Amino acid sequence: TFRKFTFAETLKKLQELGVAGVEAFPGQALAAEFPGARFDEGMTEDQIAFVKNALKTTGVTLYGYGVVDIGQTEASMRKVFDFARKMGIRIIVCEPADDDFTLLEKLVQEYNIKIAIHNHPESPKQRYWSPETVLDVCKGRGKRIGACCDTGHWVRSGLDPVECLKKMEGRILAFHLKDAAEMARLFRDLPE
Repeated sequence: TFRKFTFAETLKKLQELGVAGVEAFPGQALAAEFPGARFDEGMTEDQIAFVKNALKTTGVTLYGYGVVDIGQTEASMRKVFDFARKMGIRIIVCEPADDDFTLLEKLVQEYNIKIAIHNHPESPKQRYWSPETVLDVCKGRGKRIGACCDTGHWVRSGLDPVECLKKMEGRILAFHLKDAAEMARLFRDLPE
């Protein structure tokens, strides 16, 4: 929603709106005080302290981080989990490339941080575009592995978001809401 603003500006806008929580995204410009700096695992200790102070000052809770590339190795995944722990993040939103979720399940238990699998629109490169693909990798896994339901991307994939949400019941950990009113008319027979 606030991708064109710095993270610091975003927090001020959320405070003005009375919104209590935020999911940061990797690569967002950090603040005017740190030209060129981005919100991500590479932030310096000074930048991390700045973010924590800005969160405290605005009263906004940093609950999530994503959509982030967690990589396929334990080292790359731990780097993201360590950053999340340091920042107090409770949910990492990602699209895991590894077919075997054994390591991810180990890490979510060890860190007590959830993984929410995000759905980009249907394409050959996007394996989690449908609820079924997300539910399939969640099957037999603990409740710390679930879904980040992006309703706009479901609409872009030709899916009815209400039906998708019904399918995802019990596995929803986060939401990305988008205004896709034009395409939504297809599902609701809304007048022009």
